[in-house]
Amino acid sequence: MDQTQRRTRAIAMRKGQPLPRTRLDDLASDQLDTLHVRAETAELERDGAYRERAHLVALLAAMTPGAVIAPALDVDEPGWQIAYLTIGGRQCSWHISPRDVEFFAHVEHVQADDLRAQWDGHTTDEKYEHIQRTASQNQEH
Repeated sequence: MDQTQRRTRAIAMRKGQPLPRTRLDDLASDQLDTLHVRAETAELERDGAYRERAHLVALLAAMTPGAVIAPALDVDEPGWQIAYLTIGGRQCSWHISPRDVEFFAHVEHVQADDLRAQWDGHTTDEKYEHIQRTASQNQEH
């Protein structure tokens, strides 16, 4: 990327405008290699974060009576599961990657049609807001 392109991108970013697109045909081989490495690195970092989250959800499930894990019918790839926990009287759920299901051996495995494995419609934001409220309330005691 030359100096003019960098300047154009910087101006667009400051103004909140969409960034100009670079066509793949305009990239040199070494630029494509760099993008490929960056994409692989980002994927490894993302997978590491999800694995860490799975460890924490597994610990939370061990501390939460009635926690269950069931097949994730909303994911096309085989082996995905959903952990369902009731925290502070409300459902919280997380998708669990096939490679992380081993962390949930202590959790009751149920079928997707089990009543305890029915999503209540909560959003991710609602889930984490509820967890924060519950954590704050527990801190006060």
